[in-house]
Amino acid sequence: MKNKEYKDIMIEVCGPANSIFLVMVDATNQVSARTEVKAAMRKHPVKVSNSPSSLHLFKQQGILYVTPDPERPNLDLEEIAIECEAEDVTKETNEDGHEVIKMRMMQLPGWC
Repeated sequence: MKNKEYKDIMIEVCGPANSIFLVMVDATNQVSARTEVKAAMRKHPVKVSNSPSSLHLFKQQGILYVTPDPERPNLDLEEIAIECEAEDVTKETNEDGHEVIKMRMMQLPGWC
């Protein structure tokens, strides 16, 4: 059996009230990926577009969680996040009970 190469395929879905969804899928075949997205949405009044023409309306973002290093208590992670142009910097508690810094970023740093 031949190894098939997966690639990211972006599919634009136009929904009710002029809503737009960009669906990213990993697939080996664009046609079958579009067919599967259409099948998944068949109960809803949507149209699957041939090419993403509304891409300019979106921006790609990521969320980065950072756990403070107890050996470096003076390291100001919030200040670093601001320097990296992170948005929505908040302190949260993870499921293990540790404090983490959550940053929403336009792009993940390569360290800024």
